Amino acid sequence: MQVFKLYFKVLNRNKHIMFMYIGIFMGVLFGAILPQVMKNETIENYTAAKCDFAVFDYDDSELSKGLIKYLESAHNLEEIKNDEKETIQDELYARNVDCVLKITSGFGNNFADAKSADKVEVFAIPNTLTANLFEQTLNSYLAVVNTYIQAGYTETEACNKAAEAVNASVEVGFANKENGQPLGVMYYFFVYLEWIFIAMCVTGISGTLLALDKKTVRDRITCSSYKFVRMNGEIVLGVIVTGIVICAIFVAGATAVYPKEMLTPKAGLYIANAVCMMSVALAITFLVSKLTDKPQVISLMANVISLGMAFLCGVFVPMELLSDTVIKIAHFLPAYWYVKALQTIEYFQAEDLGTVFSYMGIQILFAAAILCVGLIVARRKRVGRG
Repeated sequence: MQVFKLYFKVLNRNKHIMFMYIGIFMGVLFGAILPQVMKNETIENYTAAKCDFAVFDYDDSELSKGLIKYLESAHNLEEIKNDEKETIQDELYARNVDCVLKITSGFGNNFADAKSADKVEVFAIPNTLTANLFEQTLNSYLAVVNTYIQAGYTETEACNKAAEAVNASVEVGFANKENGQPLGVMYYFFVYLEWIFIAMCVTGISGTLLALDKKTVRDRITCSSYKFVRMNGEIVLGVIVTGIVICAIFVAGATAVYPKEMLTPKAGLYIANAVCMMSVALAITFLVSKLTDKPQVISLMANVISLGMAFLCGVFVPMELLSDTVIKIAHFLPAYWYVKALQTIEYFQAEDLGTVFSYMGIQILFAAAILCVGLIVARRKRVGRG
């Protein structure tokens, strides 16, 4: 097992790169993402912000009363002493109210004319969020009321229908929920393994394969009693052991932090899916080591492949937010089927077992296809060397 030992001696030189990726993964996931997920905060429907306002109605018409009634339902009505300029400024400065509305006489009679705009005054601190929100609510209501009056409705009917129209709402669904259940911590842990597996294996193992593939090293081994098949077999064994060790490290990390979740039946499917993704990562590593012999190019390819698939296949960006074109492209990438398997496992039902295994099988087929391409490239390079 001399070549097997030599493999790990060379791999030991690149251990700092692999540990760096482990540190990045653990820092980002455990420090930023998973703590937010574990809060189990309930996502509520959108509710509009409210501001405090005071009103002085010197018109006392149906329109002014309807306007005040609607504003009171949308915001918080407060009282101040009077509408003198100094009083309004003091109340605004002390933040007792956010806005003061003053409706002068003639507002209702002149509503259909352009002069009605001069009958409504809003006092607020300029360019503040609350002022903009209040004025938007006010203008939206008045615009709808004017539309109904122009359509032939009475003032009372227009006010009632305008309030109904402005308060109309729609139900909003959330992209990160399925069947009312949010994604769990296990999903977020394992979904990011796609990115980290490829980045770690390509940058760490490819350099080792390049070192063992140097002509001087291979010539020395060939001159010994080692057979060619035995030499390559021990290298392959070393690569497989490396992949198993990497998987074991992350599984141990998940078990240490989330012991309850790792004791559930779904944990076994998560681990099996991760092993399938590791086979893809190792196949990509072998192909990259045969495509180039420059460490700088290897590092570049590792980032392009790992980050590219992560963004296109739903790792960094949820699939629900990706366009149909991107999803169609992602079907030709193994990471897509890895994420699809994770989504099925997360909401696992007994009848989904066949679907999960089919997604895993597709990943294995991808790994086999990539490995075959790598073998073809390696054979051509060997023939080219003579």
